[in-house]
Amino acid sequence: MKKAKCLSIVRLLVPVVIVTMVSGCITVVNPSAGSTTDIPEETPSQEIEPAFTTYTDNVTGFSISYPSGWERVPQESLGFGELVAFWDYEEGKGFPPYMSIKNEQLAEEMSLDTYSTLAQQAGTIEAGLAFISSEEFSVNGERALKHYYTFSADGIDTKMMQVYLIEGQTVWIINFMSVPEAFDSVEPTFNDIAASFRLSGSSEPSTPSEIPSPEFVTYTDETNGFAISYPQNWQSVPQDLLTGRELIAFWDITQEDDIPTYLSVTSEQVSMEDVNVYYQASQEAIETQADGSYVFVSEGEEIINGVPAVKHIFTLSDIAFIHIYLLDGQTGWIINMWTSPDSFGELEPTLNEIASSFELLP
Repeated sequence: MKKAKCLSIVRLLVPVVIVTMVSGCITVVNPSAGSTTDIPEETPSQEIEPAFTTYTDNVTGFSISYPSGWERVPQESLGFGELVAFWDYEEGKGFPPYMSIKNEQLAEEMSLDTYSTLAQQAGTIEAGLAFISSEEFSVNGERALKHYYTFSADGIDTKMMQVYLIEGQTVWIINFMSVPEAFDSVEPTFNDIAASFRLSGSSEPSTPSEIPSPEFVTYTDETNGFAISYPQNWQSVPQDLLTGRELIAFWDITQEDDIPTYLSVTSEQVSMEDVNVYYQASQEAIETQADGSYVFVSEGEEIINGVPAVKHIFTLSDIAFIHIYLLDGQTGWIINMWTSPDSFGELEPTLNEIASSFELLP
C-alpha cells in the first residue's frame, strides 16, 4: 500500500473520543478533516527487544519505547489530539501496525473505571467503534485499562487496542492499530510498548546537562551493549547503506547542505589496552588512506559516562569529522560524526551532546 494512501485513511481510522463532564454529558470530538498518519507491519515480541528506541517528551512529560525499525509519523500527519505517533510502514505491504499517544484534561476528577465506561459508550455510540472487550493492565506499577475495538473506514478493517491511564485530571491514551489478521502477532509488541510508558512528573523542559535535549531520542542496543541519543528529527540510515563495522547510523537529511549531518557507532575487537594507543593507530590508518586530503584539527582526552575516551577532530575531502574513541576491555568503540565544514561550528554543540550521551550497558 502506498504511503500516501495510508496517510489518507489513518485519519479516518483513528476516531477521536474526548470525554468531558459537562452537565453529566459525553462530548465526542471526531472531526472529519485533519491530519493523517501511517503504520507498518511488525514481528511479534515477547519482551522489549534489543532494538527498541525510547522517545522522551520533556515538555509534555512522558517517555515511551518503540521498535527501532519503526518510523516516526510526521507532525503534520498526526491525527486530532495526537502528541506523537510511530508506525512500521513498508512500501508495497498492507496497512501496517501503528501506535500513538494523546492526553486530555478532564473537567473534574474521575475514576479510571468511570472514564473507561464513558469512553466505551462514546466510542460505540458516537464514533462507530465495535467494542470487543476490556481488561486490566499495569503500566510501571500503575493500574490501567485496555479496550479492544474493531473499526472500518474507506474499505479498511482494523482492530484497535487503547490503553487508558489517569493522573489527577489528565487522561493518557495509548492507541494501537493493525489489520485484524495481523493483530494477534503484533499484540505482544503493542503490550511491550504500552508497558514502557513513563510519566516524568514534570512538564518543564530539562536542561542539556540533564539529558541531551528535550528533542532527543535514545537508541538502545541490548545485543551489542550500548545506548546513544540523537535529535528526534534525524532518521535511521537504512541497514544496506551501513559500511564496515557500523552497528547503527542516523542522519539529518532535512538540511539544506549537500552534505547531511551523520552519526554512526562501530565496535571492533582490538589488542590494545590503552585508548590513546587505539586512537593513534586509527588516526594513522585514516591519514595513510586519505591520499593527502586529511587535515588534523585537534585531539583531547575525555571521560564519557566513566569510560576514558579520546576526541579527534579533522577534515577529509571537504567534510568535517569528530571521532570519539573508547576502549572497554578488548572492545574498541568509535562514535563517528560528520557534517559540512560550513555547518560544523553551529552543529558542534549538538555533536558533543550526542557523544556525551553514549553509554555502555551493564
